[in-house]
Formats: sequence, C-alpha cells, structure tokens
Amino acid sequence: MAYDPRARGPHPVGVHTTEVTREGRLLRVELWYPASDRYAGADSDPGMRDAFSPFPGAPTTWQAAVRDAAPRLGAFPLALFSHELGGHRRQSTFLCTHLASHGYVVAAADHEGSTTADLLDLARQVESGGVTDLEPVLADLAAARPAELRALIDSLFGGSARAVTRSLQRERVAAIGHGVGGAAVLAAASADPRILVAITAGPPALDAPQMAPLAGALEEGFGRVLPVLTIAAERDAVTPLSSARELVSQIRAPTRLAVLKNADHYHVCDQAERMHEMFRELPIPALAGTADELAPFAELVPAERSYRVVRALCLAHLDAFVKARDGAKDALAHALSGRISGPTDEAVDVELG
Repeated sequence: MAYDPRARGPHPVGVHTTEVTREGRLLRVELWYPASDRYAGADSDPGMRDAFSPFPGAPTTWQAAVRDAAPRLGAFPLALFSHELGGHRRQSTFLCTHLASHGYVVAAADHEGSTTADLLDLARQVESGGVTDLEPVLADLAAARPAELRALIDSLFGGSARAVTRSLQRERVAAIGHGVGGAAVLAAASADPRILVAITAGPPALDAPQMAPLAGALEEGFGRVLPVLTIAAERDAVTPLSSARELVSQIRAPTRLAVLKNADHYHVCDQAERMHEMFRELPIPALAGTADELAPFAELVPAERSYRVVRALCLAHLDAFVKARDGAKDALAHALSGRISGPTDEAVDVELG
C-alpha cells in the first residue's frame, strides 16, 4: 500500500492522563498511544471515544481515543506536544491522535500559567488594572517551558505511566509546539540531544518576550543536524507570517516553511472556529490581536481542510526523520509542493529555508 500521511493509521488509539512532578509542581500530562487491536474502531465510536471538558466552564468535547485502553505491544517513538499560550494539553487532539494511530506515543503537558483558563484570568487582571506590564509575565512563563519539556522526557523514560511508557524507544524523540510552544521545543532541542526532529507552528516574532529562551539556540545552533519544519498561517493576526519567515531565516539547521493558505493562528487547534472567535473577543491586543485584526472565521479556510494538511505535514516530517520510513520523504516533498490535498483542495504553500 502506498504511503499516505493523510490517512488515519492502522492502530486504534488509547489515551491516559498522568502527572509529572517538577520542582515540587505537578504537571498534568495527556498521553496518546497505539492501543491493542481489540479496540479497533472504538476510538471513532461516539459511545466509546473519550469525552472531556478542556477547561472549567467549557462545553464537553471529545477526542478520537479510548480512555485507558490497553496499550499495544511494541516499541514506539516519543513525540512531545507543547501548547500555545492560552491553549492546553488537549488543544490539538486532531493531530496527537493521528500520530498515535501511526505508531507514536504522544505526550502533552498543561504548562502552568499558560492554559486557556490561566489566560482568561490574566485578561481579567489586565482589565482590572491588576497587571499593567505583560512582558515580564510572558517572559517568565516562556522561560519555564524548555525545562518542563526536558523533565517530561526524563519522567516518561524513568517509568511514569509505566503501562504506556515501557514501550518507548529512547533513541527516537520528536517535539512539536504551537506559538510559544514552538519556541519552547526548539529551545529544549538545543539543550537536549535526545530530540531528533522539531516542528513549530505559528511562532512569535523573534523580539517577543516569549522567544527569549530560544535566543541562544539561534545564536549558537543546535550542535547537530536537527530537521525543523515550521508551519505558518497566511492570515495569522496573532503571530504574523513575517514572524515565521524571520525565524526560518535564523535557524541554523535543515529547515522548511509550509504556509497554510487563507488560515489563521487557531487552524492548528481543535474546534478552530470556537477558539478563533473566543480570542477575537479577548481584551488583550498584545496577546490575541483585536477583532479588527482577526477576520471572522467564515472568511477563512474550513478547519477540516487545514487539519488534513497539518496532520499530513507533521506525520510525514516525523516519519521521514525519526523512523526513516519508506515513502515519507517523497510524501513530504509532495506536501511541501502544495499537492497534499489534491488539485481541487489546495491549502498549503511552501518556502524552503
């Protein structure tokens, strides 16, 4: 069968929530993993797939995974996912479950102070005048992330969530991040040679306080070959396309830039329309843009089209450089040439760094 990174993988997907301790703090972690064949079809069954509320007060949603399903026997690479400022560990299950179905164990932590609930609280503090200078707040939050990601690798390799993580291939680690999470995975990769490949989506401008942890890596390089894929949105009003282009020009590693046509910042999140419209109303222009800058979602590409492209780009990049899978590099080349969705469903353009 020809390699197709758009298609769901051959494995049913399980999901498990655990906790990791770092410097006396507990990080809530979501793990997605290949499940036993006896769960085939269950992860897409409305009666069996996992339902959850992404943050207090939010409506219940679902993910294409079975809660605490028995793990599949085998050895699998680890892929980290670091959410955006104002996101959460389950913000992109459309991608995390896709990777798990293709034989990855995917781990995402709630970064304390940076979740959706945290950002909504920060917005209230800005409105009330309790917070008047955001830069030091954002800088402190960003500075903690790379160490959190490295601690997550240590904990998972050290045996936490043993039923799932005993199957991890320690020599194969990838890292994916959105927004400030993208800066964090690159900074973590600069300090941790276990990370073989990185993907950053919608990165902030290089002079943003969230990018400070990355400065050293860009200045000194990564000390090894680190294939980097940057995914940007053509109409991103939160982190403009120019920011991604600037970052790509500074990365001293094999790098590619894929641009999602007519998409905005939240096209790499579940329920993209709801996320987009919520942040249009957020009263912190420095974080989320204003209603005038963020176009109504109806003017943008439908979310599912962007999901197909993001899933395929990320999987092909990981398969090419983590698993060295036959056909993955060719599929990635096709994806980066704009042919990922077929001639009538173009949603990606590319610039090579």
